[in-house]
Amino acid sequence: MNRLLFFAALTLLLSAGAQDAIEVKKGPTVNPWTSLEVNADPDQFQFVIVTDRTGGHRDGIFEDGVRKINLLQPEFVMSVGDLIEGYTEDQTEIDLQWNEFMGFVNALEMPFFFVPGNHDASNMTMVEDWKKRFGKLYYHFVYKDVLFLCLDSEDPPASRMSDEQVAYMKKALEENPDVRWTLVFLHKPLWTHDKPTGWEKFEPLLKGRPHSVFAGHTHNYQKYTRNDSEYIVLATMGGGTQLRGPNFGEFDHFMWVTMTDKGPRFANLLLDGIWDANVLTDERIEIMRPVMSGSAVTTDGIVVDSGTFEKAQTVLRLTNDADVPMQVSLSIQETNQVACSVDRIFDSIPPNSVKTVPVELTARTPVLPLALAPLVVSWNLVFAPGQDVQPIRLRGQHRIVVDTEYALAPAPRNAEVDGDLTEWGTLTIPAEPGSMTTDVDSWNGPRDGAARFSAAYGPKYLYIAAQAQDDEIELDERRGFRSNDSLEIYIDSRPAAARAAGKPGVDFIHVAAIAGQDPASADTRAKLPALPDGAILKSSINDEGFAVELAVPLAVVEAAGGTDWTSVRINVVMNDLDINRVNDDDDAAVVAWRPLWGSPADYANSGVFRKP
Repeated sequence: MNRLLFFAALTLLLSAGAQDAIEVKKGPTVNPWTSLEVNADPDQFQFVIVTDRTGGHRDGIFEDGVRKINLLQPEFVMSVGDLIEGYTEDQTEIDLQWNEFMGFVNALEMPFFFVPGNHDASNMTMVEDWKKRFGKLYYHFVYKDVLFLCLDSEDPPASRMSDEQVAYMKKALEENPDVRWTLVFLHKPLWTHDKPTGWEKFEPLLKGRPHSVFAGHTHNYQKYTRNDSEYIVLATMGGGTQLRGPNFGEFDHFMWVTMTDKGPRFANLLLDGIWDANVLTDERIEIMRPVMSGSAVTTDGIVVDSGTFEKAQTVLRLTNDADVPMQVSLSIQETNQVACSVDRIFDSIPPNSVKTVPVELTARTPVLPLALAPLVVSWNLVFAPGQDVQPIRLRGQHRIVVDTEYALAPAPRNAEVDGDLTEWGTLTIPAEPGSMTTDVDSWNGPRDGAARFSAAYGPKYLYIAAQAQDDEIELDERRGFRSNDSLEIYIDSRPAAARAAGKPGVDFIHVAAIAGQDPASADTRAKLPALPDGAILKSSINDEGFAVELAVPLAVVEAAGGTDWTSVRINVVMNDLDINRVNDDDDAAVVAWRPLWGSPADYANSGVFRKP
């Protein structure tokens, strides 16, 4: 009978082991895996440490962290305090703050262990409230032969541990002398204080045993080595911070701890790097599509009639085409030339609606529009599709341009389209960006990519002479002109009332040149828009970057505008390819003198030149 029981028990054990094993048919000699011994030690476990939510808290960050912790499914969550804003003796306010926070932690799918911070126990009213809610301000527990010590760094007065607390921790350590590791959690890193805090009495108790210590409070991540152990101050999970990144220890995160047989392993998981399966869905694409097209933040163009600019009004238009609210945060950067009546906007735009904001620009001294740099509107937009869905956060720039009409200069008598701009003298129009349409962050200023040009009128031709400034010429023979260092020229001689987005080559002239390449060669010609009949185009590389000359027969101009045409609309666009900044699927950065025609940033009569 005993033998039967033994074999039955053995069969059960073998069956249990077989269920945990990887079931696969092995090859006779080699196999496409390194090992079948899975990393599944029964004594190994994972938990999370969350840090400061408050001290200038930012709404939504801690809640986002809770969602992402649930994605990863640790066994439990530890804290290092500053859970509510506190610093009040108003019981109603204390109740409101704790009720809000409990709503967050109750959404966790695993236990949460509280540790008090200075914001949670900032006065005796809050201390007594903590005791009523949670019982203890300091405590300990053991899990899988690991001792957890949860300390109170505000054991009155602030920034200290009382003798009673030190005695409690001493007893907990004495009762657990042989645990495989000891983990200590407190809010303030008391080991950094010069004055006595009680830490100088507690820390010697840790000597001789493997241990790690975790704190918060400073909102800056830093790791210390003390007693041959790791002491870690965590950053934030919603607390006030400049968010300058890991190099400054400023980021929103939680720490993932894996307890192994060799001690704990730490991984800082930044909230921005954790996504669920809904990284990109059809619904998110539909929300982002209008924003990415540039239609979310726009202004009416400003075209002044007089020779100098003094004051003008426009309208900043905030458009939300989504079915959820759009949170807007934007700033308008004044220049040393122009002051703006609006500097910042924080607003919520209801679904499928438009809000307009009047904006007035005033010149500090009267100035020619040609000399005005655009005003930059930097915007951040947030869409929250649902409580359990990652918010959509988008940022970008819009530029407010002050424009006027320009005179077509007489062409030089010796004008020759050969790629040499000597006869043109000083080019009059600076094509630094009036509109940055793509890769705003990749443009490093005029030295990186800009242009100057002149538009001139001769007996037979309309001329454009342009000099592209580029610190490094980059060419990629595999790709089209917009993915090379190139220059595009747009010319529309139709009557003013008809000038609008149209079809290139039909409604307006569209010409492009790749830096230094012969437009007449078959390989280059295949990459470029078709030249109008009789037009001449040349490009050459020079010390500044590359030059482009274009001559369009007046007969072609008159075909679109009529024999009595009086003005022509022009735009010059530079495509700046920097190989070290792009991959095979990226386009070059775009630097346009005036907003791209037909784009949401376009406005009527931008870049109009009057025939003499």
